[in-house]
Amino acid sequence: MQAGSTSRLARLVSILVEGEIIRREVVVRFPSGSGITFESYSDLPFLIRDPDRDIDVRVTEENIEASYILVTNEVS
Repeated sequence: MQAGSTSRLARLVSILVEGEIIRREVVVRFPSGSGITFESYSDLPFLIRDPDRDIDVRVTEENIEASYILVTNEVS
């Protein structure tokens, strides 16, 4: 699928999220490569413990990413 522009892609993603076709998750990546998922940006803490390296990791723009998951017939 080609959206044609960034704004069209953003609108398409918004429509799919609003229609509950996909859902957005926010992933914080650790230096070890693993990560932890949150439901929204407002749920992000300031620090997270990396269980693989047993260190505290500051949550910054550099280690967070949005992930979109196809919604299936999940039981809520």
